[in-house]
Amino acid sequence: MAHEQGAVPLRRARQGAGARRRTQGARALRVAIGNPLGRELAAELWRPDTPGPHPVVVFADGWGGGQASPDNLALARALVSFRVAVCLVNPIGDGERTRAESATGRVDDLRAVLGAVCRGDEVDGARIGVAAAGVGAAIALRLAAVDERIGVLALRSPNLASGEAEVTGVSVPTLLVVDERDEPSRTTAEILLPRLTGGQLEVVRRGDHPFEDAETLATALIVSWLKSHLACARELRT
Repeated sequence: MAHEQGAVPLRRARQGAGARRRTQGARALRVAIGNPLGRELAAELWRPDTPGPHPVVVFADGWGGGQASPDNLALARALVSFRVAVCLVNPIGDGERTRAESATGRVDDLRAVLGAVCRGDEVDGARIGVAAAGVGAAIALRLAAVDERIGVLALRSPNLASGEAEVTGVSVPTLLVVDERDEPSRTTAEILLPRLTGGQLEVVRRGDHPFEDAETLATALIVSWLKSHLACARELRT
């Protein structure tokens, strides 16, 4: 049975699966979110230990992302340290959809996650950001063009599968972060940037720095962007 938009359920995962645990500086709740196809998306909602409601960043990933991604975990920990809640989602794989359903289906999944997360008492529904990487950038951009709940985007190594020309109507502040050695993502970002209102491109230059330092710099850029724009959303609301 499909769920109607705006009425997507969020429930705790089975206790046997470890529904509640703690991570550094936050309470992590494992939840199951129903998507429009009636399937469940496994997610973790990290809420800072401080009183809410908190701004929230939802992670949108394509291949190889999800809760176990080292990049996602590093970014999530950093955001929580600044009192920002995060929602890490394990995306439904393309193997569970036909090729034609995949792109639209992933957008619908992200919409379902936003709807479920916004209903939480400790989350400020007026301050929502989306962090995405790879093909997740295309998902985030497509939804941000039509969903006013999204107030800011941070996209790392965007991969739009040559669909840059289709990106229109995105007016929220959008950060693009690419590695100087990642030529495909850098080309995509440079084509995409003029199509964004409020877009900014950051190229991480490694130089003589080790890989880990470049990763740390990219995370710091994304955290700074999300934190500052989510704070602006609060000021505008009040």
